[in-house]
Amino acid sequence: GATLTADGNAVPTSGPFLHHQEDVPIDTRHAEFSEVTGRAGVDWHTSLPFTEETNLYAFYSKGYKGGGVNPPVDPALFQGIAPTFEPEFVNSYELGAKNVMDDGRLVANFTGFYYDYQGYQVSKIVARTSLNENINAKVRGFESEFTYEPVNGLVFDLNASWLDSEIGDARSIDPINSAAGNPNFTIVKTSAAATCVIPTANLAAAIAGGGGGTIAAPNSNGQKIALAACSPWTLNPLVPAEAGLIGLFQATGIITPGGRALATDGIATDLSGNKLPNTPEFQVSFGAQYTFNLTDSWSATPRVDYYWQDASFARIFNGPTDRLDAYSQINASLKIENEAAGVYANIFVKNIQDEDVITDKYLTDASSGLFTNAFLLEPRTWGVSLGKRW
Repeated sequence: GATLTADGNAVPTSGPFLHHQEDVPIDTRHAEFSEVTGRAGVDWHTSLPFTEETNLYAFYSKGYKGGGVNPPVDPALFQGIAPTFEPEFVNSYELGAKNVMDDGRLVANFTGFYYDYQGYQVSKIVARTSLNENINAKVRGFESEFTYEPVNGLVFDLNASWLDSEIGDARSIDPINSAAGNPNFTIVKTSAAATCVIPTANLAAAIAGGGGGTIAAPNSNGQKIALAACSPWTLNPLVPAEAGLIGLFQATGIITPGGRALATDGIATDLSGNKLPNTPEFQVSFGAQYTFNLTDSWSATPRVDYYWQDASFARIFNGPTDRLDAYSQINASLKIENEAAGVYANIFVKNIQDEDVITDKYLTDASSGLFTNAFLLEPRTWGVSLGKRW
């Protein structure tokens, strides 16, 4: 939808974000949660025809994270925000095998897992504060780890994983798309830095000062500002233009059966099938190192590591601006050590390619200008560390 702003530079003297301290009521909230958790499984040590030692295991565990209290926001504006958020539960199923082969030179580990989340806790910025919501989600994946030492001192390691996450039946208001792409509604930004969503069909009459739900009010310069738009107002069912809006409002859940239109910070977006944040489908890392003697007392170990991560999303809404591109990173190091004396020096270089990568980001809300905070991969970094062990 479109965004309306006030003309001129008048400073409002009232509004949802402008209160004298003595006008703010004391809001006391209480939340209490408890749950029994545990872990059960089987672990079997054996050997297979192609292994010298194998550990087969299967485990079930129940995880729990307590709920809490959300920061207070104006209830006239944010009906979608609950005063408290619920606990997070996860039923975790894990099946795997750890194997040792080739006289201990090869280690191969495999793990499959399935996580069933109930009330997964996610947060977003609303009215310049971080508020928490609960959604249901499922995560399944597979991990493999290999370590191979073909000759003494030369070691290769490889880790690879596949991950699939899916949000269940859930809805949430997207701060950057609070009209949810519905052409029947328009985003209105008031001079008090708040936003709300009103019917597009009623907008022209409201701006002109006519029709139900008048939102125009003159400021000190005689200009009109959309300040009252984010307050509750009543649709008149006897007016044909407004009678048609009542059903539309009821369908989106922002009007009471009696025709009282509720101010809303937006229309909830369907999240079903979306990916959880920061869950790349594939990840691969590979490393190699070789240890050799410099003298009878000193050894050197050069090492190189390569890491690649698939694309993912930074938010549960999975919008185009939420996408985090795939990236890779190469690190290298040289360790010189006197093991008997416990003395070592390590020279390292991280992000050799000097990649500029956004690894995560979060979005603010309209009252802060909807700016995005981005987290970047550290630039090429090198250094030396010295140590002594006793």
